[in-house]
Amino acid sequence: MSLPLVVAVADDSPAQRAGLRPGDQLVTMGGRVPRDIIEYRFLADEELVELVVDRAGLQFDVTVEKEAGEALG
Repeated sequence: MSLPLVVAVADDSPAQRAGLRPGDQLVTMGGRVPRDIIEYRFLADEELVELVVDRAGLQFDVTVEKEAGEALG
């Protein structure tokens, strides 16, 4: 199973403000590995989305703050 890949980041979105970039891979969201788009959307629906991100082999934590139900961007 491949990890979810960030393909684009919308300008002035919660994801951009948190520092996500195209090419980042989402290792976990809220401590869980999203298995499909349905689980991804469920996990991304929270006000605080805790991510473990892999960027070029380096893993780090990112917290995205947003309104509940707002897209990550």
